[in-house]
Amino acid sequence: MTHEINELVPDVSFLQEGTQGRWQVERFEIGEKELASYDLGTIKDGPRAIASMRRPKMGTYTRLVYTGDVFEDTVMSDVEGEKWELERFVRIATGTVLINGLGLGVALNAVLLKPDVYSVYVIEKSKEVCALVGEQFEQRVADGVYGSKGLLILHDDAFTWKLAKGEMFNVVWHDIWTNITSDNLTEITKLKRKYARRLIRPGAWQGAWAEMQCRFMKRLNNAYGL
Repeated sequence: MTHEINELVPDVSFLQEGTQGRWQVERFEIGEKELASYDLGTIKDGPRAIASMRRPKMGTYTRLVYTGDVFEDTVMSDVEGEKWELERFVRIATGTVLINGLGLGVALNAVLLKPDVYSVYVIEKSKEVCALVGEQFEQRVADGVYGSKGLLILHDDAFTWKLAKGEMFNVVWHDIWTNITSDNLTEITKLKRKYARRLIRPGAWQGAWAEMQCRFMKRLNNAYGL
């Protein structure tokens, strides 16, 4: 299972570490101590276990970190648990793909590696992430790492981005959230409605990060009156 997801969604260890503003790409280790902490967290917080899908493995990984006024927040990493959230999207991706939210570029790298994907649009709200991560992917495309593929990374907002007349996509993926909460469902619905008329076959599919877990949490909230 782990071998399969790592082939479908490879790691992004090729990214250079660096900092732009409050954003940072860095390597980190998962060892026995981190696994013990993770296991304790799943006991105390059931939805976390569901959200992560798979227990992480020990090893070296890459993550995108945002440093806030109070604490640091890992926005995205290439651990197996996060890769499983991308499985269906990557398998379906074909033709021209739109990704709302660049993050660490794990999803972008995976679809660019697919022979049946020939063009990818990425909308990223953070100018710093565009520079820190996006420019590295643009260079890889220019160097022919992915063969003859088109890549357009736009510094814009997925909710307000004005699509050109006749601009269509085979598959759309929404990944702009850092936390898994039922509150995300309102924005997921809004984005899906915006891009629904821009879908063409083959594919004609759009999805959102951790949507299943968000819906599960909403059912729990409704069941217990939270």
